[in-house]
Amino acid sequence: MKVGDKIKIIKKTFLHEGVIVPTNSLAEIVDINPPFIIVAFIDKEGGVHHIQLNGEEIQTLKENGS
Repeated sequence: MKVGDKIKIIKKTFLHEGVIVPTNSLAEIVDINPPFIIVAFIDKEGGVHHIQLNGEEIQTLKENGS
Protein backbone atom coordinates (compact mmCIF):
# COMPACT_ATOMS: atom_id res chain seq x y z
CA MET A 1 0.00 0.00 0.00
CA LYS A 2 1.19 3.48 -0.84
CA VAL A 3 -0.16 7.01 -1.06
CA GLY A 4 -2.41 7.38 -4.10
CA ASP A 5 -3.61 3.76 -4.12
CA LYS A 6 -7.34 3.22 -4.57
CA ILE A 7 -8.92 1.20 -1.78
CA LYS A 8 -12.26 -0.19 -0.65
CA ILE A 9 -13.46 0.56 2.89
CA ILE A 10 -14.54 -2.82 4.27
CA LYS A 11 -15.41 -1.52 7.75
CA LYS A 12 -19.10 -1.96 8.58
CA THR A 13 -21.19 1.12 7.60
CA PHE A 14 -20.42 3.97 10.01
CA LEU A 15 -21.02 7.66 10.62
CA HIS A 16 -18.08 10.06 10.18
CA GLU A 17 -18.67 13.70 11.13
CA GLY A 18 -22.34 13.45 10.15
CA VAL A 19 -21.68 11.59 6.87
CA ILE A 20 -22.70 7.96 6.38
CA VAL A 21 -19.80 5.90 5.00
CA PRO A 22 -21.19 2.63 3.58
CA THR A 23 -19.30 -0.66 3.59
CA ASN A 24 -17.42 -1.23 0.30
CA SER A 25 -17.07 2.50 -0.43
CA LEU A 26 -14.18 3.49 -2.67
CA ALA A 27 -11.50 5.89 -1.43
CA GLU A 28 -7.88 6.88 -2.01
CA ILE A 29 -4.96 6.72 0.41
CA VAL A 30 -3.67 10.22 1.22
CA ASP A 31 -1.29 9.45 4.10
CA ILE A 32 0.14 6.48 5.95
CA ASN A 33 0.96 7.00 9.62
CA PRO A 34 1.28 3.53 11.20
CA PRO A 35 -0.81 2.01 12.56
CA PHE A 36 -3.33 4.26 10.78
CA ILE A 37 -4.06 5.03 7.15
CA ILE A 38 -5.73 8.30 6.16
CA VAL A 39 -8.06 7.98 3.19
CA ALA A 40 -10.02 10.51 1.13
CA PHE A 41 -13.66 9.46 0.78
CA ILE A 42 -15.96 11.38 -1.58
CA ASP A 43 -19.61 11.45 -0.50
CA LYS A 44 -22.69 11.49 -2.78
CA GLU A 45 -22.67 15.27 -2.89
CA GLY A 46 -19.01 15.49 -3.91
CA GLY A 47 -17.61 16.47 -0.53
CA VAL A 48 -14.18 15.08 0.33
CA HIS A 49 -13.71 13.61 3.81
CA HIS A 50 -10.40 12.46 5.28
CA ILE A 51 -10.97 9.38 7.42
CA GLN A 52 -8.46 7.64 9.68
CA LEU A 53 -8.70 3.85 9.43
CA ASN A 54 -6.54 0.91 10.38
CA GLY A 55 -5.21 -1.68 7.94
CA GLU A 56 -7.91 -4.25 8.73
CA GLU A 57 -10.67 -1.82 7.70
CA ILE A 58 -9.53 -1.37 4.10
CA GLN A 59 -8.76 -3.52 1.09
CA THR A 60 -6.58 -2.47 -1.83
CA LEU A 61 -8.04 -2.70 -5.30
CA LYS A 62 -6.39 -4.75 -8.01
CA GLU A 63 -4.95 -3.08 -11.11
CA ASN A 64 -8.08 -3.85 -13.15
CA GLY A 65 -10.22 -1.89 -10.65
CA SER A 66 -11.95 -4.85 -8.99
